[in-house]
Amino acid sequence: MNKALKGIAIACVMLVAASIQARSGREALTYMEKISKPTEKIPIDMWDYIRSAAHSKNAVQVENKRRSLIQNVAAVRAATARQPGFDGDTTFRDSLVHYLTTLHIILTEDYGKIVDMEEVAEQSYDAMEAYLLAKEKANVKMNEAAEAFRKAEEEYASKHNIKLIYTESEVSKNLKKAGEVMAHYNQVYLIFFKSYKQELYLLDALNKQDMGKFEQNRLALAKTTDKGLDLLDDIDDYNGDDSLLEACEEYLEFANKEAEEHLKIVSEFQSKQEQFEDIKRAFEAKKQSERTQKDVDLYNAKVKEVNDASHRYNNMMDQLNQNRSRLIDFWNKSGTRFFERHVPK
Repeated sequence: MNKALKGIAIACVMLVAASIQARSGREALTYMEKISKPTEKIPIDMWDYIRSAAHSKNAVQVENKRRSLIQNVAAVRAATARQPGFDGDTTFRDSLVHYLTTLHIILTEDYGKIVDMEEVAEQSYDAMEAYLLAKEKANVKMNEAAEAFRKAEEEYASKHNIKLIYTESEVSKNLKKAGEVMAHYNQVYLIFFKSYKQELYLLDALNKQDMGKFEQNRLALAKTTDKGLDLLDDIDDYNGDDSLLEACEEYLEFANKEAEEHLKIVSEFQSKQEQFEDIKRAFEAKKQSERTQKDVDLYNAKVKEVNDASHRYNNMMDQLNQNRSRLIDFWNKSGTRFFERHVPK
């Protein structure tokens, strides 16, 4: 099954800024442009990382792009820190260095922890939820840092009579869109994943013939899928694309019916098996000379009954296994196609 996406779109270093300035601000503008110039490659590297996380199935490749991004941010930060201030005022330079430092910390420490969390994310719903929440928090921290630098930029511009005109670059647009796409995917994915894990617990109990846990997990799956279907009703499609919602809904409806209807045959089969074993023990305890025709007829009837129940059980399980595989495959392919449609390669 596809994992939740390894990355989420994170704040661009800054929007492309054009400016119109009073005559007294020309030198201040030149300084501003010069000191900001090295940062222009960062959003490009950021987009390369995000795009790779959205499309690549090679975790090593994605991680290498993150490390490359970290190295670039560190190099730009070091170069910026060596720059002098403007007329002895280092406020703008220091604000940019602070932003780059924050960006570097988030990419190394926060995302380093996220990479570690990814390794165990699929072990439980709580682990997956924590993993996605950690990425969301890292994204918020980046946005807050970017906003703080934007304010520092505006203060510098105002102080030196520079008028800033913000325009959004194509890379910034792509980063923003990727963030929206991944947020929609992750929201639906968590609903899917919770029922998916609950079904795995159910099937594990069935394989171990632990009927107590089986019944407990069957009821839990019915409840989880009911709630999941209700949650899906409150989620809008993404720009007219409801493919993820449809794929998730189909799986939840299958799992819900499996729990509430189809798997009741397990209890029926188990009951008939137990009845048969009781009669078999009693039948075999008698010597052949002691067995009446009634004993033989009852034994043969129970053999037929348990064989018929076994046949129905096996047919039902084969059908459920086929449908489950088909719907999980449909979910995975829907996710792949969703990113192909909405996140440029």
